[in-house]
Amino acid sequence: MISKQPTQVRGSCFPFEAMTSEAQSRVSAQVMQRITARRMAHVRTAATLYGLTTLLGMVLLVPAISYTVSLAQESGFMSYISLLVSDGADLLSWWRPFVLSVLESAPIVGTVLVLAAILVCGYSIPRLIADINRIKSHNRHAIL
Repeated sequence: MISKQPTQVRGSCFPFEAMTSEAQSRVSAQVMQRITARRMAHVRTAATLYGLTTLLGMVLLVPAISYTVSLAQESGFMSYISLLVSDGADLLSWWRPFVLSVLESAPIVGTVLVLAAILVCGYSIPRLIADINRIKSHNRHAIL
């Protein structure tokens, strides 16, 4: 019958504490390099995704605007805008029916699509720029 007794280790049970200071600093440097490499991989992935999202938002903005303009022309919304510009003073006395007519003919779906594309671009562009700056900063420090 073999008895299993725990082996006794002198000192700490953490191998890092048993190393010399040179070995500790080398291991610490390697760990920091790996952490930095993972962070930079994450930043590059995020920059790529934000870049694709920005591109998608800009590509979708063009058809959304043309769709909104065509809806505005079909519904007569452009005629109301023209009337507002030409006879703005006369509309003050009839502003309630005018506002209701404008709201009824407004191209809501197209406007929502345009605003959604603008919001996607507005969300992605600052994050893309920040990630690009992080990548450039890392590359500058890596060269030095």
